[in-house]
Amino acid sequence: MTGESTSRDLLAATAALLPLIRESRDEIERQRRVSEPVVQGMADAGIFKAFYPRSLGGLEVDPMTLMEVVEEISRVDGSVGWCAMITSGAGWLAGGLKHQVAAELFGQPPDVRLAGIIIPRGEAFPVDGGYKVSGHFTFASGIDYANWLMFMCKIVDEKGPILTAEGIPKTILAFAPIAEADVRDTWSAVGLCATGSHDFHLNDAFIPVERSFSMAQPPNHPGPLFNPRTFLTFAGGTLASCFLGIGRGAMDTFLESVAGSGTNMSPTRLQDRPAVHAAVGQAEASLSSARAYLFDSVEKVWAVASDGKSDPIQKIAQVRLAVANAFRESARAVDLLFEAAGTTAVFQSHPMERYHRDIHVAAKQWIGNAANFDLAGQVLLGQKPAGAGW
Repeated sequence: MTGESTSRDLLAATAALLPLIRESRDEIERQRRVSEPVVQGMADAGIFKAFYPRSLGGLEVDPMTLMEVVEEISRVDGSVGWCAMITSGAGWLAGGLKHQVAAELFGQPPDVRLAGIIIPRGEAFPVDGGYKVSGHFTFASGIDYANWLMFMCKIVDEKGPILTAEGIPKTILAFAPIAEADVRDTWSAVGLCATGSHDFHLNDAFIPVERSFSMAQPPNHPGPLFNPRTFLTFAGGTLASCFLGIGRGAMDTFLESVAGSGTNMSPTRLQDRPAVHAAVGQAEASLSSARAYLFDSVEKVWAVASDGKSDPIQKIAQVRLAVANAFRESARAVDLLFEAAGTTAVFQSHPMERYHRDIHVAAKQWIGNAANFDLAGQVLLGQKPAGAGW
């Protein structure tokens, strides 16, 4: 099966799943977790293994395909789109394991349902055959249906963190079965309520050395998708597509809800008001331009990564800008529409209300924050910023 046909099949399977997600939205919100039929539907569609290596039974699609998948799901429900983005992206990280180890963890055919965090929240103490890991880890989206956890730790000894030659703490990304963790129900948020982004705790958990790796090491799988240098670029693209999907869902909902409606203060239909016309026009310009910039910039990094001959830093900077821009413009579009919807939009019964909450919780994610404007600006001025992904 070619990469092109795999992408088409994944997009078709996603489209077929959307009615079930739409029907489940209210239940998902009430239960604060993605329902099992929707989880199973995403697994069956191949969404969770979209970035998993093809040699291990994954789809290994290009990032633009996964971005479109996440965007379409988020257009219906932000929480489900967020979980699709997180779990599918985590499949890339599983690709850092050696072939046999990954096959043992996730099976054949693979069932890749990972949750965790790639910020070093734990400590890994070297012992015979591996590490003893302890730590408190946060924001593990999708942990309600995960079969394995991933987490980043600083490697430590009796004296504290072990440093590289550059004086930076050495880190590993490690994997543990969900049963070994103490999962704590901490996710009670104003938006993205069903992502299940709970905390988990490990206390002296033994992690065999083969179930860990450094993200700085060469990849165990060939191909442009598994280049450690571009991981944050492609992860940022899929994250931003979640934003764009929420924004587009808000636009769809607004256009459906305004037909023939007024507000508590005026009988004039919303669709006949000049201020509403302006809000819709501005929101559409924000969403469409942000999407075009994002997809174009990610596609250019993908082309350079596939070629493997050029330094991608300038194009990575464009993606970082496009991601931050998509965050800002999607939130702006939703705010414009929410305000234009009038007082009735503040009620939970109004279809716009959830999009407004979801976009502002999603906006707190660090990959797309305003610091990217500064970092990308350094690159455009001929400098190389500190940090991963450059």
